[in-house]
Amino acid sequence: MEWGSYLQGFSEVNLKTFGSFMSSVVKAVSKVTVYASSSVRPSAPTKNNSRARGNIIAHHSEPKIRAEINAVEAKACLACKKIGHRIQECQAFKSLSVDGRWKFVQSSALCRNCLNSHGRRSCRKTSTCGTNGCDFRHHPLLHSSRGSSVVKTPSVMNIAENQTHRQVKQSLLFRIVPVTLHGPKGKVNTFAFLDDGSSLTLIEDSLAKKLGVNGVKAPLCLLWTGNMTRTENDSKQLSLIVSSTDGRKYSLEEVQTVKELSLPTQTLSYDQLSKQYGHLKGLPVASYTKAVPKLLIGVNNLELIVPLKTREGIRREPVAVKTRLGWCIYGGSADYSQMASINYHACGCVADQTLHDLVKDFFTTDEVGAKPVAPLVSDEEKRAQRILEESTVRVGHHFETGLLWKFDHIELPESYNMALRRLECLERRMNRNPELKEALQQQLEDYQQKGYAHRPTKEELANGDMRRV
Repeated sequence: MEWGSYLQGFSEVNLKTFGSFMSSVVKAVSKVTVYASSSVRPSAPTKNNSRARGNIIAHHSEPKIRAEINAVEAKACLACKKIGHRIQECQAFKSLSVDGRWKFVQSSALCRNCLNSHGRRSCRKTSTCGTNGCDFRHHPLLHSSRGSSVVKTPSVMNIAENQTHRQVKQSLLFRIVPVTLHGPKGKVNTFAFLDDGSSLTLIEDSLAKKLGVNGVKAPLCLLWTGNMTRTENDSKQLSLIVSSTDGRKYSLEEVQTVKELSLPTQTLSYDQLSKQYGHLKGLPVASYTKAVPKLLIGVNNLELIVPLKTREGIRREPVAVKTRLGWCIYGGSADYSQMASINYHACGCVADQTLHDLVKDFFTTDEVGAKPVAPLVSDEEKRAQRILEESTVRVGHHFETGLLWKFDHIELPESYNMALRRLECLERRMNRNPELKEALQQQLEDYQQKGYAHRPTKEELANGDMRRV
């Protein structure tokens, strides 16, 4: 029991702690110990004096030993760093607001019930708060007096076997970024919901029609939380071009149209968030009010939602993440109402129905015999075929087609310094070898005459971006 009580004053226990405890016990026991040896009491002579032993009689007095241990091992208060009182008696701790006390207790790894540090062991205090009839297990100094104006959604924080409750107003920000969609009829500014828990990329049908984007009909069955399903018989699969706030364009593949996404409305005040949370300052994030996302990007376009950079504060504070579509802020925030998330997945009934139709088709009398199997075509081949069909034109007696790049937008690595060193090396060789210089000059003139190369104009130098092709 003494060792258990002694541990409450330490957040971490090691051999040094145990040695200090034993030292204090030895000091306390030595003050109440009576030592008697065979030489001081007139007992009968023994046959072998070498075997004579003394006796130590120790009388245990727990209150006295505990007082001496406390006097030796007095610890400073965590709140004010002074000795002589516990944290629940500290005026500096009491002067904090209730939220401030909660943050201090959490950062100091203290028990919310007894305000002591007893590690992962279960708290021996079983009483509840009791303030104004509060039946939660926390210290009265951590009780909030905001009453019924606070939404009572207790958040349970488990530490080993300890359970503490706090009345808080939960609120969430989701990963929503402003984007621009491009189509044959122009471009539309909207908001995209980045959801790495969804296996699909979806767009509302009305927005796809406004862009003038069309695709192939692909009926879809949606499955979300609670095994709720919804069938989109008129859904189409199409491709889109999306650009971020900095103007960079990206391709969205395998996008399915739906009648309505029903995503939550969200408001973000960046000025307010950056003042409240220091780690969010200096980010290129624009505020918006009551934004309703019309586009949901899932993991089938993962390269657009994967985090490239992250800024995070302490626990339960919002996190800022940079994606290829821009910065977004998500997580907890005390200034927004609670919202619910929707994760869309392709329902398995679509695959089952397709399999059923194939088996039924196989056993019909009209399908008896061999039937040719359609060749499998990879996504790369489909893309190459699309580029070939869209970019091939006839010029005179020949045809021209676009290069079948693997990606629509390519950024070349920085090579200016390397090119400059190679040019300087070539110039030194030309100075040493006049024949080489003459041959190179002749080759450049030949390229210019054939139209393969020309000197760049001022407009080309001003508007060109050597990193893009």
